Order: sequence, then structure tokens, then C-alpha cells
Amino acid sequence: MPRPAERLLAIDWLRGIVMILMAMDHVDQAVNPNHFRGDSAIFPWATAPLAESPISPPDFILRWFTHLCAPTFVLLAGVSIALSATNASARGMSHGRFDRHIVLRGAVIVLLELTVISAVWRYAEGQGAWGLTPIYPLVLWAIGGSMMLMPLVRRLPAAVLLAISGSLMLWSELTPSARFSDPDSLFMTTFLRGGLWSAETPPTFPPDVICFYPLLTWLPVMLVGVVLGRRLVAGRLTPRFLFAIGAAAIVTFVALRFFNEFGNQELPRRSNDLLEWLRCSKYPPSLTFLGLELGLAFWLLALLMRCEPWLARLPRFEPVATLGRTPLFYYLLHLPMIGALMWIGLLPGRHEGNAATSLYGTLAVALACWPCCLAYGWYKQRYRHAWTRYL
Repeated sequence: MPRPAERLLAIDWLRGIVMILMAMDHVDQAVNPNHFRGDSAIFPWATAPLAESPISPPDFILRWFTHLCAPTFVLLAGVSIALSATNASARGMSHGRFDRHIVLRGAVIVLLELTVISAVWRYAEGQGAWGLTPIYPLVLWAIGGSMMLMPLVRRLPAAVLLAISGSLMLWSELTPSARFSDPDSLFMTTFLRGGLWSAETPPTFPPDVICFYPLLTWLPVMLVGVVLGRRLVAGRLTPRFLFAIGAAAIVTFVALRFFNEFGNQELPRRSNDLLEWLRCSKYPPSLTFLGLELGLAFWLLALLMRCEPWLARLPRFEPVATLGRTPLFYYLLHLPMIGALMWIGLLPGRHEGNAATSLYGTLAVALACWPCCLAYGWYKQRYRHAWTRYL
């Protein structure tokens, strides 16, 4: 019988760091009127005038730092699946029962995305929380949907998983990205190309579906995470290995960005300026985007693993790892928390701030969520109710 896999503090810290960066992105979206202008410079669906507008360095850099979030979320979800599978097997759970658990948890995550989170985004965008559309399949759609596909592939050899991952990345790169003005099928919009979908032709606005995270473009990142999780279980995930694969990913990014053709999802750099090198397509993710962000994630995880002896001396209730241990709960909590802090005046009103106010707003949101996440983590560990396995 396999031994249970130990929880790695470095993973909790990495997840906590990107959770805070995620809050920074959403705070900036709420309070900074230049958020979407900075976004347009890295957004391949943007209209031509915005896409060609000058990049505002402070807004771009703040937005760029948050790009680490989605790839790291999806990667660590794959790592968690590998660790959970080992622990389930050590408890005597059959493969079939564990697969049913993965599918059900993925379905819960997708359902939350298409209902609760979509309602929050409709309210934030002034579209009315209680309507049925538009639906926003975002990062939870990518994570939950990929989890639902895991029983089909998770027991395949590592080499096969990596081959499938690479093939999906190439397939995504060879499929032209969608434009906001181009009507597309619902499947292509939500699974491969992203964009807008409306049941009516020509599309109405707001449309019925706004998908920024097509499922099959993010599934390969979770597959890479499953392979890393297996190495972690086997005791072969070392900082040196992570530094090496991180370097390979960064080299891939530099090479593809240098030649400025394939691998950019129709978003080539327009000059040799540093910001143009970093201006990679996230929607959908290009090979250059994934190479850069995953490379940085590997390096950051390696650094945190090196620092684990010092991190272990910190109190268990410290905020970064606390947020990292309760990721879905924090995700569901931080969006209404931003609205609450705006309502009581601790954050500027809608589009009344700037990049600087986004930074202190992030600190306020993270600290406000911290005791709630600490209490939920304690409750989950103490009582272990069935429903807490899905949140």
C-alpha cells in the first residue's frame, strides 16, 4: 500500500502568493480606470485602436505581475490531484471511487463558476446579478472542467501525459484565436478559442457567454501539474529539477518571442522594448505566455522549497500559507470582499483609483479575508464534513 503524501509548505506558499496577486488584479479592475487600457495592450481580441495604443508602464507592469495567477492555479490543481490520488489509495479508496470524487468536485467548481461567480461579475459590470446572462466561464471553468476530464488520462504514463499536453498546446496555437466580432459555435468559444457567443445571429451585446479561459487550452497545464505531483510523491521533485525545467521554459519563451512568428497567438511584439517582449497573449494562452509564466512558477516554487526550513518556523496562522490552504473558499470570498470594502469607503469607488491605490487595496482585501480563511481551515480540519471536500 502506498504511503500518504505529505503536504508541501512551499506549495501552500506559492498558492497563497498567487492568490494575493489575483486579488490585486481584481482590485485594480474595480478601482483603476486604466486597467482595461493596459489590458488592451495584451488582449488579442481588442479593437485595433486600443490594441495599438501606447502601453502605460505602471498599469502594464501591475497587470503583468498578475499573469502568474492562472497558470499557477491550474498547475497546482494538477499537483493536488496527484497528491490526493496517493492519499486516497493509501486509505484504501478504489480508483473508480476517487475518479467519481474528482468528477463531482470538478462539476461543483464549474457550477459555482456558471452561477455564483458569473452573477458577481454581472453585478460588477452593471449587467444585473439576477439575470441569466451573460455567463462568464473563467479560470474556475478551466480548472473544474479539466478536473472532470482527469479520469480519462490521469493514470497514463508521464511521457504520454506530457505528449498529450504538448499536442494540445500546439493544437491551440495552430487554431486562430477568436475575435469579439466573429460569431462562433458555443463549443469553440468555451473549449478552444474563447471569445463571445450569442444564441442570436448576429450576436447581441451583452452576449450570452463571455469566455476568457477556453478549457482545452488550459488542460495541458493541469497535465503538467499531475506529472510534477507524481515526482513529488516519489521524492524526485527537487529545487534543482524545478530550476532546470523553469530555465527550459524561459528559453522556449525567449526563442519564440525572438523569431516573433509561431507561438504568439497572433500577438507578435511590435518592437524590442522590454514591455513588448512581455506582451504575450493570455486569451487564449500562447506558447510564449505559458513558457514565460510556467517558467517563473517553477523557479518560484524551487525558491520556496529552498526556504522551507525558514517558512516552517513561522506561525501556522500566518496569512500567505493560510490563503493557500483554502484556495476555493478564498476565491469565492475575495470578490464580494472587494465590493464590501468599496461600499464602506476603505477602497476608492468604481474607477476612481489608480495603480498605487490598487496595491494598498490588495493588502486590505487579503487581510480582511485572512481571518475568515483561517476559521474555515480550522473548521474543515476539525469536523471534516462531506461538503468541505468540495470547497
